[in-house]
Amino acid sequence: DVCDPCTEGDTYQPVEGQSYAILCTPSQPGKFIESACTATTDATYKGCVAGHACSDGQKTRCVAVGKYAPKDASECSTVSAGYQVVVGNGGLRKGQEPCEPGSFASTSGLDVCEPCTGGENYQPLEGQSYAVRCSACQPGEFIESACNATSDAVCKPCGPGEYTPAAGATQCQLCPMGSISGEEGSSYCTLVQAGFVGIAENRTAALPCPAGAFSATAGATECTPCAEGSFAASPGASYCTTVEAGSVPNADRTAALPCPAGTFSKDGKKGVPCPNGLVQPSAGERYCERCSLTGFLVATRNTT
Repeated sequence: DVCDPCTEGDTYQPVEGQSYAILCTPSQPGKFIESACTATTDATYKGCVAGHACSDGQKTRCVAVGKYAPKDASECSTVSAGYQVVVGNGGLRKGQEPCEPGSFASTSGLDVCEPCTGGENYQPLEGQSYAVRCSACQPGEFIESACNATSDAVCKPCGPGEYTPAAGATQCQLCPMGSISGEEGSSYCTLVQAGFVGIAENRTAALPCPAGAFSATAGATECTPCAEGSFAASPGASYCTTVEAGSVPNADRTAALPCPAGTFSKDGKKGVPCPNGLVQPSAGERYCERCSLTGFLVATRNTT
């Protein structure tokens, strides 16, 4: 006698004279109801816009920190480690993007990447979850270019004749006078040994004092000529040898020479001719002798 009505929200029938009802189209993930199912029309659905999650036909805006939703999403997603939220027009959290070089996100669920701290850490790659600690230039090195947010410090060794005693130096120091470093990468300079002096120009090597001169202590900056009455026969002397009586040093004080016959030396400093009435027929003597009236040497020696 009477037609059965369609159950709104469950079934519908758009055509008259039908013996059956059609099931309403169920909701789909990532879509929301644009128009509900009625007795005569099916439900229509529309894709979820970015920044929203659509489930059970309902559309919900993603607002929580570290959350986002691309187009047609059924739920809000958590931002991955190494990424940050992309915010579109109207503040819609529509996606995620990798952290740029010079920044990082250590955990998931962060809105913004953390910048690297210049001089402390760096990150040369995008989309990373960590920062790399800056290298510390060691003693014997200097910083050629400093560590910044995207690149590590570049350390170079000091050249010969230079040094850096501590880590983190921005330039090398020239070895002090009287000291040397013969190799690159030195953290200290070595005092030149006694008998030598450092080279003033580059401080890379020590030179021996020439014969006739000496340096008595380590770290000398110049050689000292041997004093009167002394000599140094070889280069690299740390002291001069006292000339014995009967000899005198040569002009450049590199050797001791015996006093020639007819002269003498009591102190080894200079040769003195024998006074009148005294003779010395031998070389290398420290006194002259008296002659007798007969022309023979008297046994008694006179040293004055």
